[in-house]
Amino acid sequence: MHEGLVVIVGNCSSRYNIFMKRLIPVATCAVLVAFFCVLGCDRMVPLGKMSDTDTDGDTDTDTDSDTDADTDADTDTDTDTDFPCVWNVHTSASLSSVWGASANDVFVVGGDTLVETTVFHYHDGSWSALDPGIEAVGLRGVWGTGATDVFVVGEFDLVLRYNGLSWEQTVISIADFLNGVWGASSDDVFAVGGLLSPMVAHYDGSGWTEMTGIPGTTSLLADVWGTSGSNVYVAGSGAIIHYNGSSWSSEALTLVMFSSLEAIWGSSSTDIYAVGGVLMGSDASMFHKDAGGWSEVSLGSDGSDVVLTGIGGRSSSDIFAVGGNGTEGVVLHYDGSSWSKVTGPFDFPLNDVWVAQTGEVFAVGTEGVVYCE
Repeated sequence: MHEGLVVIVGNCSSRYNIFMKRLIPVATCAVLVAFFCVLGCDRMVPLGKMSDTDTDGDTDTDTDSDTDADTDADTDTDTDTDFPCVWNVHTSASLSSVWGASANDVFVVGGDTLVETTVFHYHDGSWSALDPGIEAVGLRGVWGTGATDVFVVGEFDLVLRYNGLSWEQTVISIADFLNGVWGASSDDVFAVGGLLSPMVAHYDGSGWTEMTGIPGTTSLLADVWGTSGSNVYVAGSGAIIHYNGSSWSSEALTLVMFSSLEAIWGSSSTDIYAVGGVLMGSDASMFHKDAGGWSEVSLGSDGSDVVLTGIGGRSSSDIFAVGGNGTEGVVLHYDGSSWSKVTGPFDFPLNDVWVAQTGEVFAVGTEGVVYCE
């Protein structure tokens, strides 16, 4: 049994979010959401609201005895044969990214362009909505140094910073989108994105500046992770780039050039994973860096008809990768020797995952909250 908690959060409006978020200009996103949902969405959940839609006939319980569904929880259950436990399911808003200071202080962010901005905080076993003071801007990345120092990035180069009580807003440049954020400390933070050209911005404690010398031809940088301010990795469309503290360089260009990489994470400088999907294809991509360099990881049938969009872990032998096939979610687990698929009620695509050092696992997706303990 995997000791801990598994949580998955999201909403139907981003069922095709991987396609839209990285590859389609904002002006067409709303039209495509409406088009795709007419064809294939079986339910729409208002952003920022919990839904008590029962999918299997089990009884839903209102935990706050009022008509506001934000804190209501569904008691639907299924059994996971890989991690024996009882799965509980309820739904939430459209979410893109997750990070936690601890298993008891977890932040998830999302929303959709021209619709709503969403931030939820998990604390003491319950979720609460936070108001960042903006509306109708999708948030795409979250990271922090602690529960009272959280950075959030999103569309239109928006950066938010939360001190536990209030939010500070910064716009770096209106021309691009920011997709990921990570830092070595509170005054050494990197944000990545791009729309017309790749973009990396750096925060030094006093302000944000756009970095120059970004290599490669990709215009879409998706995620950032590192071990220090002088050992930073960025994954994107057909590229992995590295910062050594003074300059940027491409890594494994011929290996990854035909993959759209969505996430990057590592347990150390010699144990790094980048995941995504094959460009112009339907299979997952996974690459691993060890002391010998980068190599491709074979996932077998578990990687067929899947795009991986998030990866995280607490050690080199306890790693989770998440994604989906457009209608269903996929969770893969690495135990130090091999990757295997986790079974569960993942009937919606997943976007991101974060793992606490105590073993709890949180992932954000497109149609609901699933937790297992």
